Amino acid sequence: MRIRLVCIALIGASLLTVSVADAGSIGRVKFVKRADNICQPQRNEAKRRVAHGVRLLERKHPSVRRAGRHFVTAYRVLRDGYREVSHLPRPFRDHKRIAKWLHREGHATSVGVRSAIALKREHFAKAEHLAHRAAVLEQLAQRPVRNFDFQDCRPL
Repeated sequence: MRIRLVCIALIGASLLTVSVADAGSIGRVKFVKRADNICQPQRNEAKRRVAHGVRLLERKHPSVRRAGRHFVTAYRVLRDGYREVSHLPRPFRDHKRIAKWLHREGHATSVGVRSAIALKREHFAKAEHLAHRAAVLEQLAQRPVRNFDFQDCRPL
C-alpha cells in the first residue's frame, strides 16, 4: 500500500513539474505579447519623430535645433515605453534576463538623449560619438533577450 502511495506521489509531482515548466514558457510568450503591445505605439511615434528630424536635416534646415528636439523626443518616448514594460509581471525563469535587458535599454536610451541634446546644441562631434555609443549599447541590450522574438521592443 505504501509503495502505491509513493508511486502516485511521484507521478503527481512529475505532472506538476511539467505543468510548471509549461506555465513558464507560456509566461514568456504572454510577456512578449504584452511588452510588444506597450512598445508598438511608442516605437511608431519615435520612428515618426526620427523620420521628421532626418527630413529636416536632409533639407539643410537652417535650425538644427528643431531636428535635435525631434530626436530628443523620440528617445524619451522609447525610454517611457521601456519604463512601462518594466512594470509588467515577468516570467520567473527569465526575470534576471529581462531586468538586465531593461537596465541596458534604459542606459542606451539615456545616451541617445544626450546625443540628441548635443546635436540640438550644435556640438556635432559629441553628438556623433554619443550616437555611435548609443547604437552599440542598443545592440548589447538586445543580447539577453535575443531569443524572445520581440517585434516592437527592439532598436529603431
